[in-house]
Amino acid sequence: MEEEILFVDFNQDHSCVACGTTRGFSIWNTKPLDKRIQRNLKQPIRIVRPLHKTNVIVLVGCAPDGAWTSKSLHIWDDADAKILITLTYDAPIVSVAISRSLLLVATRRHVYIYTQPMTRSPETNEPNEFITHDNSYTTIALSHDSQYDPVAVFLGINQGYVHVSEQGEQPKRIIRAHDNEIAALAISSDGKQLATASTKGTVIRVWNLINGDLDFEFRRGTSAAYVSCLAFSTDNRWLVGCSGRGTAHVFDIREKPEPVTVHLQQSSTQQSFMEYLTSLLPVWSFAQCRFPGTESVVRTGMDDQYNVFVVTEHTGDYYWFRINPICGGEASLKLHSTLSE
Repeated sequence: MEEEILFVDFNQDHSCVACGTTRGFSIWNTKPLDKRIQRNLKQPIRIVRPLHKTNVIVLVGCAPDGAWTSKSLHIWDDADAKILITLTYDAPIVSVAISRSLLLVATRRHVYIYTQPMTRSPETNEPNEFITHDNSYTTIALSHDSQYDPVAVFLGINQGYVHVSEQGEQPKRIIRAHDNEIAALAISSDGKQLATASTKGTVIRVWNLINGDLDFEFRRGTSAAYVSCLAFSTDNRWLVGCSGRGTAHVFDIREKPEPVTVHLQQSSTQQSFMEYLTSLLPVWSFAQCRFPGTESVVRTGMDDQYNVFVVTEHTGDYYWFRINPICGGEASLKLHSTLSE
């Protein structure tokens, strides 16, 4: 039976892409694309989360029974090719995020946050547990810059709300991000900004996590689309959003725009009305990366050298684009390959 791809996603700084298959997992460098690790576990692996480029990798299987079911999480030490820790839950695991100080595990209705997962065994480290809205879209995110306190974001109890937890503690900020269900989340590496998209997918919002304000509202398109991935660039100056429609949109968040002032001789009422109309104009993406449309889940990442990476689940197609940071527009394709080559 031919090996099938079950999962793809990027590591914390988008320098690697992790791939889960019907037989095990592999990890690839993104620039240039080459295989770093391949492990045949003779088990289907549905989630693969490496801790940066270390030998620590979180694995979740999808076997019908045994040790590799979807209710068990394994922390894998690739240096010794063995499981260090296994955690088991009452419901299937839908998503995992890991940093050097936090481990975030989500089931459909619960989130578990472990502190210091690499220095204290999660087996003896009682997690903070939170009830969430139905997590159909595996939406959780975790900041990873060790210079800042870690921040975890996950769904609130009510539809469209996001809870913000500092250092894994009780959430101190709740953001009403959308009216519809939230389909995608991303947090900047320093934990200062949050990007959200709903199941409608026409609008992408960027929130200031220090004061809870809305910093940006971008227009992805006019027709609904499932935004399967949002990602901040490694320097937190750009935001990438991706769907199966065949375009990765790059949004400029280098500087928050100043309020518009209309320099015309007019009454204060007229000027206020003009400012209001200007504020209604949609802000579109700065650059676009085109690839064939797909029904597969699409993941994306971006480094600090204007390179955008796109990978598709199931087919394993890999695209490497470069945007023009001055002019924007259509990005140039540097490489198209597959994770099986």
